[in-house]
Amino acid sequence: MAKYICMGVLQKSGEFNGKPYDNMILQCLKANPDGFGMEVEPIKVKTALVPDVFDKPMTAQDFKNLVGMNLTVYFGKFNVVDTVIVNDPAESIADTFMRV
Repeated sequence: MAKYICMGVLQKSGEFNGKPYDNMILQCLKANPDGFGMEVEPIKVKTALVPDVFDKPMTAQDFKNLVGMNLTVYFGKFNVVDTVIVNDPAESIADTFMRV
């Protein structure tokens, strides 16, 4: 499990080595335990798995509404995103990541 703040969403699709791909990429901030400030980390979710990962089908507006939200991301086997929980954005970025 890891905590993030979603800063943007991008859908990427195409072909790689002759195989098609279609992914939703969440551009997220997370705490930086080895330095100062925060890190940017892309969180990749296969578009076909979005209803399972978010526990509902997601519209373009749903993805737009993720921007600025606090996310709790659970990873499964091979570090693949298993579940994303959208949390109340009431806490500021500083409150979320600067706790000891």
